Amino acid sequence: MRNLILTLLCVAAAGTLFIIGVIYDIRPLFLIGALPDWLPLLTGWMRLGQRNPQARTAGMVHGIITLIAYAVGVVWFIGIDLIEVRLSFLIIWFYAVLAGAAATAYAVRSGEA
Repeated sequence: MRNLILTLLCVAAAGTLFIIGVIYDIRPLFLIGALPDWLPLLTGWMRLGQRNPQARTAGMVHGIITLIAYAVGVVWFIGIDLIEVRLSFLIIWFYAVLAGAAATAYAVRSGEA
C-alpha cells in the first residue's frame, strides 16, 4: 500500500507541473514533471499485475499511451509552440493516468497491490 500512495503522490506532482507548464507555456516544467512521473517505474513502486492478466493488459495500455503522450510532449518541448500540441500532450497523458488507474484497480482487486 505504501508503494501505491507514493505512486499517486508522484503522479499528482507530475500532473500539477504539466498543467502549469501547458497553461503558461513553460517548457522546462515538461522535463521537471517527467521526473516524478517516471519515478514510480524506476523505483519499482509500480509493479502491478504480475499474475492478473487484466492488470497486465491495462498496464501495457498505460505504457503505450504514456509513450505517445511523451512523444507529443517532446514535439512541444523542441519548439512547436501551438496550444493544440500542448493540450494534446496533457489530454493523452491524462488518458495514460486513467489506464494506470485501471491497472491498479485490477491489481488491488486481485490482491496484488
